[in-house]
Amino acid sequence: MKPILKSILAGFGAMAGGLICAALFAQFFDGMGRETGAILGMGCWLCLTAAVCTGVILARLEKRE
Repeated sequence: MKPILKSILAGFGAMAGGLICAALFAQFFDGMGRETGAILGMGCWLCLTAAVCTGVILARLEKRE
């Protein structure tokens, strides 16, 4: 499979994961408003995604050296 196609599929997977995470947080934290729970879920998903992407980039940089 071409690298660009893998990147596009990974992007769609990350997008679906973010939507699921936001929906679950909105349901899990039902004491707050639905919008606030969804924003909290998206924030947590963005933190997780940033940490994973940073780890992947650092691993590839270390592999080259």
